[in-house]
Amino acid sequence: MAVARRSLTLSALIALVLSTSCIGAGRLSLMSSPYDEYASMLRGAGLDKTALGERWMSAGASALINAAPVVSPFTESGYFAADQPTAVAYRLQLERGRRVIIDIAFVTSEPGRLFVDLFRSESSGELRRVATLKDSELRIEYAVERTGAYVIRLQPELLRSGRFTLVENTLAAIRTFPVSGLTSRAVQSGFGAQRDSGTRSHEGIDIFAPRDTPVVAVTDGIAYTDTNGLGGNVVWLRDGLIGATRYYYAHLDRWAIDGSVRVREGDVLGYVGNTGNARTTSPHLHFGVYDDGPIDPAPFLAPDETLRGTVVESSLLGTLVRTRTGRTPLLAGPMAGSTERGLLEASTIAHRLGVSGTWHRLLLPDGTAGYVRANSVVTAEPPLQRRPLREAVALREKPLSAAAVMTTLEDGTDVEVLGHFGQFDFVRSRDGLVGWAEMRR
Repeated sequence: MAVARRSLTLSALIALVLSTSCIGAGRLSLMSSPYDEYASMLRGAGLDKTALGERWMSAGASALINAAPVVSPFTESGYFAADQPTAVAYRLQLERGRRVIIDIAFVTSEPGRLFVDLFRSESSGELRRVATLKDSELRIEYAVERTGAYVIRLQPELLRSGRFTLVENTLAAIRTFPVSGLTSRAVQSGFGAQRDSGTRSHEGIDIFAPRDTPVVAVTDGIAYTDTNGLGGNVVWLRDGLIGATRYYYAHLDRWAIDGSVRVREGDVLGYVGNTGNARTTSPHLHFGVYDDGPIDPAPFLAPDETLRGTVVESSLLGTLVRTRTGRTPLLAGPMAGSTERGLLEASTIAHRLGVSGTWHRLLLPDGTAGYVRANSVVTAEPPLQRRPLREAVALREKPLSAAAVMTTLEDGTDVEVLGHFGQFDFVRSRDGLVGWAEMRR
C-alpha cells in the first residue's frame, strides 16, 4: 500500500489552468504541500507542456470547482485509472469547535502516491489549503478554526492506478467534558438565549449537576481564579499564550485551585454551585468559550460523529456499467436532495469510479461525473444485443462525430452492443475491438 505525499503550489501547477479559467469566484491560496512539490517536479521536467501533464493539472483544478456535496461523517471507496488523469473532491460544512479526521488507504499494483489536501472556502471565494497529507502518513487531523465550507481533494500522481478508501469523521474539539461524569445531555440552556428582558444574551451554556460535582480542565493550560457579579466564583483557563482560546467556568461553589496555576487536562478546578447571579437557580456550571469574543461551546462538546469505512468489493470499482432504466437522475452528491446534473437515458454507459453507501459515483463518456443510486445501474456485461452491421460503420474513440476513427467495421461485421450515449452505441466486434459507433436504429 502506498499513500500520497509530495506536492506543489497550485498557482504554479495550476497556472496554466488559471490562465484560461477561474476556480469558483476566486482563486487558490496555498500552504506548502506534497501536491505542490510534485507539480513543480512536473514543470521542471517539462511534463506540464504535454497533453497528459495538462490534463493532470486541469483535473485537479476541475475537481475543486465541481466538488461533490457530502454530509459529515462520510466515507467513499473509489478507483483512479492510470490512463485517465482524474481527481475527486468533496465539499462539506464544518463547525468551529470540531476536529476533522480524514483517514486514507490507497492500494496500488506498483508504488504510487495519492495527494490529499483539505481546503477552506473563504468569504472572498478563495480556497485556502489548511491541511495536507504528509509523507508516510495515512491521516489528516485538523482543528476547525472557522465555521464554513471545506473541500477535500484526492489526486494520484501521473500514470498510477489504484483503489482508495476515504473515511472522514468529525469529533469534539474538547475531549474532556467540563463537568465530571456528565455529557452534553446535561446542557439545558444554550448559547445566545436572551437574558435580563433581552438586554443581554447568554454567552455560554449551562450544565446542571448536583452541588459539589467536580468541574475539570478541558485542556492543558494556565488556570486562574476570579470573582464577579454575574459569575460569582469563576475560573478562567487559557490553552496557550495571549490570544489563545479561553474557557470560562462560572457559578462555582468553591475553587480547587488557588490563584494562577498550570493545570493538565482533567485536573479539578472547582465544584458546581450557584454563586453570582445564579443564587435563585439550581446548582449548575456556566461554561463559556472565548476567542476575540464569545463562541458557542456546543460544537466543542457535541458527541462525536463517526463512521467506519465499509468494505467495498474491489470488482465494483473502475468497471463499466449501464443504467437499468431511462431518466435516471445523476446527482452532484451521494445524498437525496443534491443538485441534479442531468437525467440518464436507459442503458447509458459509464465507468463506476466510486461507491459511497448506497450511491455509486459514475464518470460519463463526456467527462461529466455524478452519483446515482446503486440499484439504478448494472454491469455492462452481458451485452444488450448481438447483431450484424447492415452497412460499414466508423468505430470512434469517443461518442462524438468529430472524434478520431480507430477503424471501420465492414458491412456484415457481427458486433455486441454494450450500451449507449447520446446517438452512439458502445460496441465490441468479434475480434475484441471496442468503441463508439453512430448507429441507425
